[in-house]
Amino acid sequence: MKIIKTETLSDGSYIVYFPDGSALRQAAHTTRDWIFLPGGNFQKCDYDNGNSYGTCMFHFNFYPVSTQPRWKHNYNKGFEPWKYYWDGTKEQLKNACYNNQPIYEASNANIGRAYCTALIQLNGWKIPKDYPYKVSY
Repeated sequence: MKIIKTETLSDGSYIVYFPDGSALRQAAHTTRDWIFLPGGNFQKCDYDNGNSYGTCMFHFNFYPVSTQPRWKHNYNKGFEPWKYYWDGTKEQLKNACYNNQPIYEASNANIGRAYCTALIQLNGWKIPKDYPYKVSY
């Protein structure tokens, strides 16, 4: 896809803008975590608010370097939805996404919705009929 603009933000993260109006933002201080913004407006979609995951921003990982079990669904798979510590079941993704529940104990309380991207992928890249959030941008 063609990149029409790039920007380095004040926190050091990098964002690229695409012709269709979407954008991809690198998480600050890592090249592992990426946020896809269908509407391309990270200012409008509150990046620091975990409740924005699954509505106007969608979490992805690029993780080619770890063989640790917690990364088994991301390791060496290319650019994939966030699946850290995922047990491989749809039920776990739904619980994390729909209830904003973290999959692992040491996680940030708002990280559950980061798993919404994997749930959408598992559903053939379509929003599930029972999806509890309105996707907007």
